[in-house]
Amino acid sequence: MAGLSNDFITQLSGSWEHAQGFLIEQFGLLQAQLAPLFPLVSGLQAQTAATPLIGTSGYPVSSLLTTDATGTPGFTATIPGPLTFLSSTVLTPTALTVNTNNYAPSGIAAAAVARVSATGGINVTGLIAAARSQTLLLVNIGAFTITLTNADVASTAANRFRCPGAANFALTTGKACWLWYDLTSTVWQVVG
Repeated sequence: MAGLSNDFITQLSGSWEHAQGFLIEQFGLLQAQLAPLFPLVSGLQAQTAATPLIGTSGYPVSSLLTTDATGTPGFTATIPGPLTFLSSTVLTPTALTVNTNNYAPSGIAAAAVARVSATGGINVTGLIAAARSQTLLLVNIGAFTITLTNADVASTAANRFRCPGAANFALTTGKACWLWYDLTSTVWQVVG
């Protein structure tokens, strides 16, 4: 019984009834610790052969393990492995024409990718806050630079950007960056 604690060995060394009770108690504790995973396992078992999500490793393919606001685990819809996006999550909003505060293009809450452009060099001081911790790939598909301004007070605090080095981030033509909404700090973290 190498690797077991002395208390554990003592509990198992007594009468069968005592050892059985101890093991049942330990199993109950383990079950309580694993309970948050039960919905996850049920979701995996519910997958059909027509829409397999389980890879050879036993983990879902093209998805990401996440937790919701209460800490309940689950898998997202299609995301990495290889990195793919459903066409319904790619947003191409109308080109920006002026410096923009609290940028909130229609459909941004459900977007995984935002293909942005501008009619001239402009600043964006913030993006509408996310309801959950999420990432967004921002891609400049236009001919002009879009600058994400760091901690700019022109936007609501929860909509602001936190840029690398606390410096404004220039999204030049063809450049992309990841934005991650940090629910704890309530800010969009620019991940260059």
